[in-house]
Amino acid sequence: MKTKLKYVIAILAIGYTTSSYSQRYTVKDSITVYTDSVFNILQKKNLYREKIDWASYKERFLKVATTKKSFKEFLPMFGKVWMDLGDKHTSINTSDMQIKNPTVGNFDGSEFSAGLLERYQQGNFNFECKVLDDQYGYILMPSIDLPDGKDINSITQKMYDQIQTIANNHKLKGWIIDLRLNMGGNTWPMIGALYELLGDGVFGGWKYEDRTEKIYLKNGKAYQEEDMILAIKRIPFDEMNTVKVAIVTGVFTNSSGEITAIAFKGRKNTIFIGEKTIGLTTTNHTYRMPFDTYFNNAEAYDVDRNGQFYEHIIPGIAIHKSDNFKNLLEDDNIKEAIKYFNNGIKQ
Repeated sequence: MKTKLKYVIAILAIGYTTSSYSQRYTVKDSITVYTDSVFNILQKKNLYREKIDWASYKERFLKVATTKKSFKEFLPMFGKVWMDLGDKHTSINTSDMQIKNPTVGNFDGSEFSAGLLERYQQGNFNFECKVLDDQYGYILMPSIDLPDGKDINSITQKMYDQIQTIANNHKLKGWIIDLRLNMGGNTWPMIGALYELLGDGVFGGWKYEDRTEKIYLKNGKAYQEEDMILAIKRIPFDEMNTVKVAIVTGVFTNSSGEITAIAFKGRKNTIFIGEKTIGLTTTNHTYRMPFDTYFNNAEAYDVDRNGQFYEHIIPGIAIHKSDNFKNLLEDDNIKEAIKYFNNGIKQ
């Protein structure tokens, strides 16, 4: 999904709470006020806002929207707004649906290998860290969502400790970070768990129109500019930030999975293997809206440590439809990584 940087209560002009509003106003009123609130944010802060003449567009939108018989019937209309903006990442979420750009992430099945499809259908995409063939570290970093109340530090610490326990007890030729089942969520636990492979310093940023906010690691903590996001107890292993790393991406990899890949752009001794990612490489600010909805608006570009933006992650070593999660040593992506660990020239 997306990177959630902050939550803002959207203040509506009428000034009522959700419950009182729903009791006092008609469906048409609800639709009009909600549209005003979303469009106000879009035309001020959306990355692609210059593509639309908002006054006339909003008039046409409301003409159709106010004919809808329910709020739930109305919400999907925003999918067309994201399409017209050319915005692949902005969305509205409710408890039972997500209104996203309908042209993004639609697959007809021909994009998948049998191995990837089988693994996807199994579900249970949990973090894994293990040693392959007694020589190579393997990390499966899946999607990570953090529901309200979850402790980001403890979740990160558990993953970090697993990686460091293996690093300190095995002499490894390199590490594979598998992002093929990473379909979004919260970036920070992913980065925090991989702390020692990245090392202290800037690993990326959010590029706004007027500034770039740096994101970095320092003394066991992860920061966005001056704001500390998480903290862990480190088990340092000095060789890890120079060891060879292979990042594996696939057709499902998006959003925070892509940000995790971008964090390794510019790192020495690192290669990228696999397939082109979906391309949700913008940062969303999340606004809490009326009627138990959340509006996720694309407001910055995700950039690497050198300030470069990537619309997609396109691996330097392309491997198509050759996924074998049952036997990783027979997976062509993993084979290519092992080849690099054994023979590749340090970069």
